[in-house]
Amino acid sequence: MEVYPWVVLVHVVSAFIFVLAHGVSAFVPFRVRSEPDRVRIAALLDLSGSSLTLTFVSLGVAVFSGVAAAIIGGHFSQFWPWAAIGVLIVVSGLMTPMATYPLTAIRRAVGQPNRDDRKKG
Repeated sequence: MEVYPWVVLVHVVSAFIFVLAHGVSAFVPFRVRSEPDRVRIAALLDLSGSSLTLTFVSLGVAVFSGVAAAIIGGHFSQFWPWAAIGVLIVVSGLMTPMATYPLTAIRRAVGQPNRDDRKKG
């Protein structure tokens, strides 16, 4: 039995799970802008926070299985695996100032625990 197709399948499925889980968090900042009720804002932020565990686990599995598939398939001599890694690094680096910092400020404003509180404790 060949393992490569199974590794690719795990990679694709985990990428879909990542997109679905991350979609919850990605939509929240847009919805929060138009929401006047602090209780509903807090609920949206709770929903966003609850999806992050699945988001990061599925991202980790997607990255690990993608690298494994590229190694098994001998694809690192081609451009596309390096381009995918580069895009992941750039997008991840941009997401922190564009999304994480504003959501942390909103969490602080509605009195929710935020990432800064977890760092101190």
